[in-house]
Formats: sequence, structure tokens, C-alpha cells
Amino acid sequence: MLGVGDASLPRFYYDVLEDGCLPFNYTGIGGNENNFATRAQCQISCPGYRNYCPHGKPHIVEGKMTQCGIDTSCPSHYVCHVSKRNSRNICCPDPAEFCTLEREPGPCTGNVTRYGYDPSADVCRKFS
Repeated sequence: MLGVGDASLPRFYYDVLEDGCLPFNYTGIGGNENNFATRAQCQISCPGYRNYCPHGKPHIVEGKMTQCGIDTSCPSHYVCHVSKRNSRNICCPDPAEFCTLEREPGPCTGNVTRYGYDPSADVCRKFS
């Protein structure tokens, strides 16, 4: 929530879908607790989903990580991983799945060197 005042104060909020702290202009009155004066304060308060999974982001439903265990399995293309953070069992992307995806350079025109796995040669290859 941006608030109901007339001010335009630069602030940061944690965005679940982006898994990061993004800027916004706070109007000075109202709003909620997801409102930080600096990006650093936001990142400390909302560490997000980083470092839970060794490969990619955890499975998320309605803003919450999917937990797993002996009685609860993970959805397709995810494996149950014991996270180093808080020793929780979290559904993480199965590396066998995303290593077989085609390399995707993306829609932008920038020439950024990236690497993708080539399963036929069993090596990572450079592309841009």
C-alpha cells in the first residue's frame, strides 16, 4: 500500500514474485510494514528465498515456500531439499530438469555472455 498522504518519499518494499526489494514512492500516511527507508533495511528484514535451494528458487504457492518431508512430497520437477537456512525441508527445482532445457538468450538486444549445458556433449557452452 502506497499510503494516502501527499508526500513522495523514496522507499523500498519486498516483492514476493521478484524475490527482492524494489523502490516505490510512499505518500507519507498509512501503508503497512512492508515499507523501508533503504534497500539494505529491506534486505535484512526480508531475506527472501535466496540460499534455500542450491539450484534456482523454491516452489512457492501464495507467497509461501512449499515444505516437504516423509508424509509430504514435492510437485513434479521439484525435489525435497534440506535447506541450510533454518534446516527446513523445502521443495527445490530438480537440477536434472533445468539442465535439459534449451538455452534461452532472452528478448533483449544486449550482448551478454552466458553459459548453458549441452547434454549431447556433456559440457557447458558459451552463448550470448
